[in-house]
Amino acid sequence: MKNRKRKAAKKLSFTLIELLIVIAIIAILASLLLPALQQARDTAKQTVCVSNLKQCGLAALQYLNDFDGWLGNAQYPGGILDSTTVWHEFLSYGGYLSNQEILVCPSCHPFKYNNQFISPTKNRRWYTYGTRCCSIDANCKQPSWSTYNITYIKISRVVDPSLFILYADTIALRDRIQLYYFKSPIVLGGEMGGIHMRHKNRTTCWYIDGHCKLSNEEDLRNSSLTQAVKNYTIVDF
Repeated sequence: MKNRKRKAAKKLSFTLIELLIVIAIIAILASLLLPALQQARDTAKQTVCVSNLKQCGLAALQYLNDFDGWLGNAQYPGGILDSTTVWHEFLSYGGYLSNQEILVCPSCHPFKYNNQFISPTKNRRWYTYGTRCCSIDANCKQPSWSTYNITYIKISRVVDPSLFILYADTIALRDRIQLYYFKSPIVLGGEMGGIHMRHKNRTTCWYIDGHCKLSNEEDLRNSSLTQAVKNYTIVDF
């Protein structure tokens, strides 16, 4: 009787080799699943990013409608809260944009919007999606009292609105964080804000005709943009 019980227990127990085989199988399955899970997370972030910029664009279109097709762009000196008011604050102060969480791409620092003001040169409200800083663009008007970042866009002067990128994923090369403007070509000095190809060599862009999409380098070239940032490196097209 005792021998039978011992034999039955021996059959039910795992040997060390069997246990190691099970662990190895689990590790292999995990290694196969993790990339798929990461890809799913990245895709979800891309979807959120596109949705965010669509909402920013809708706010801009409402602003354009109320101000005869003009849109304040980039930044304005002597703002309401400090020395500078940036593009999204034009929309927020006017009541066109109420949810400030949509101002930040979830795939890049700072990941979430922060309205903390530390100093005129360190303002966390600047770390958002960027707008086109087009002071030398034929589609923009630069007032005589402005600095190089202050421009007004007249939508009726845009030659092809379907190719004109107004908002996009951006990066500050110095701090590796999102920034409120982008230039093309990128100006060396200061924050050096540029479009960032963070979504598998694509960048989320909102075009002034109202559509939003993940854009590649060819799309940027068609929008008269000559440089972007890929993995924190300036890329000339």
